[in-house]
Amino acid sequence: MPGAEFVNKLYYLDEVFGKQAKDLNEALQNVTGIQPMACFADKFLFHSLNLQKNSVNLYDGITYISNELFNNAPLLSVDQYAYKANMSVRNFSRRFSEQTGVSPKFYFRLLRFNNAVNTRLKHPQSNWTSIAHDCGYFDQMHMIKDFKEFANANPSSFFQTIAEFTRPGIDVTGPGQEVYSELNANLSYEKFVLVKRNNL
Repeated sequence: MPGAEFVNKLYYLDEVFGKQAKDLNEALQNVTGIQPMACFADKFLFHSLNLQKNSVNLYDGITYISNELFNNAPLLSVDQYAYKANMSVRNFSRRFSEQTGVSPKFYFRLLRFNNAVNTRLKHPQSNWTSIAHDCGYFDQMHMIKDFKEFANANPSSFFQTIAEFTRPGIDVTGPGQEVYSELNANLSYEKFVLVKRNNL
């Protein structure tokens, strides 16, 4: 199914994975805490992905570019990525949207935003101007615009909210440590949940 079918939509797990979803549901019900839930979900999803890789050839230009972007390669233009994928810009944009559910430019914006969030968490003393520059934003105002669109808050307010709802006693910014936080289980609405995953 095209990735666009899943963007900003909710599905029951068994609607996508069929009977296999029952095993994951049982595993999630028998553990407590975000960390073990994330591990079970990762194991299930990677297993499903490996089955797909064995049944069809997923390695194409879009996969190559997606892997490159995921591995924190510097963001280039859509034209340059289309060239690297050996596709026309139009075909690259169409195929990319089909597989990821969003356009290349929107995906790049999400990556920049994600990099900015991770950079701030790992280096809380960095100023916003340097973070914007290091993450490929034209200026700080462009970064603020993305925060308002994706997090519904400016950068400072967003991180203040994270600090308020992070459980005490968990260091999310310690030097040399991976980002890890769990949000208070009593929250009645969704918040970003940052989970440390092993071997990822």
